[in-house]
Amino acid sequence: MQDILAPQAPQQKIKPIAKKKSRLLYISLGLLILFLVVFGTYIVTKSFLVRDDSSEKKSDSNNVVTEEEKEDGEFVYVSSKSGLNLRADSSTQSDIVWTLPYRAKVKVENKNNDSSWYKTTYENISGWFKKEFTEIDEPQDNTADWGSVSKKGELPFSLKYPDDWKVKTIETEQNSFSIVSPADSRSLVTIEILTVAEDQVASALVGEGKNIGGQTLFSLNGNKGKKYVIQTVVNNKVVYTEDVIIIEKNGKVIKVTGPADGETSGDVFNELVWKITF
Repeated sequence: MQDILAPQAPQQKIKPIAKKKSRLLYISLGLLILFLVVFGTYIVTKSFLVRDDSSEKKSDSNNVVTEEEKEDGEFVYVSSKSGLNLRADSSTQSDIVWTLPYRAKVKVENKNNDSSWYKTTYENISGWFKKEFTEIDEPQDNTADWGSVSKKGELPFSLKYPDDWKVKTIETEQNSFSIVSPADSRSLVTIEILTVAEDQVASALVGEGKNIGGQTLFSLNGNKGKKYVIQTVVNNKVVYTEDVIIIEKNGKVIKVTGPADGETSGDVFNELVWKITF
């Protein structure tokens, strides 16, 4: 006898809804993790790039400072009001190749064994000068309160001079004039623009009672020339000394005359010379 089975309801297929939701959740979590990893990598990379860029800029800045420091080097200022001779070698017996102007800032390129002579290049001319006539700090400008005068013409020029000095025109040349110190009638400074040759002007400096006590190469605002020390002699005795600067420019000869070192207002003349511009 067979067992009689009770009738069963037909089986229904179970839809994998839970599995799909689970899969979507895993995928979402995976994408989120991937996004976070990518975003985190981007932030970290950017941070390193910014840091590197900042370091490079800082390094470049340090390099610039270093290069500027190297470029600056060691400098001194000319303290001699009459200018400072630049010589071919570190000796007073060596030829004078240039005159460094008062208060000029010059770079120290080399030194002799005892550091009493310095080498420099000024106006594209190299030479040696005595350290004792220089200072580390720039000398004070004593001409700040001086007056000024300008002359127009074929070769215009201007200069500064003490306010209490008198100015007058020289009759010999249209462009020329002189300034006189009230303290001493011999403290005469003249500026003449001449049309004669430079050697003729120089030869005329010597005459009866006039001797050339010395001469040096000279530069006035980049204009090359010579400075002569002219001695006035009476009974074989030097009674007065003046400096005469002769420079040629644009076919004209510029002659500047004034009291030499040691004479009344000689120091004023020395400073005045560096204030003349052509």
